Amino acid sequence: MHVVFVEPSFPANQKEFVRALHEAGAAVTGIGERPKDSLDGDLRRWLVHYEQIPT
Repeated sequence: MHVVFVEPSFPANQKEFVRALHEAGAAVTGIGERPKDSLDGDLRRWLVHYEQIPT
């Protein structure tokens, strides 16, 4: 299963959904406005890809 997750770092508890998907074996791609470097280290590890989009 591959899931595209919109704004995985906002609000802060969103990352728990990404964690649960990752632990269930899903590949998770994130898209959002923040630069990848600003994401939490755990969140970056759980995502297979992250795409920053302009506002």
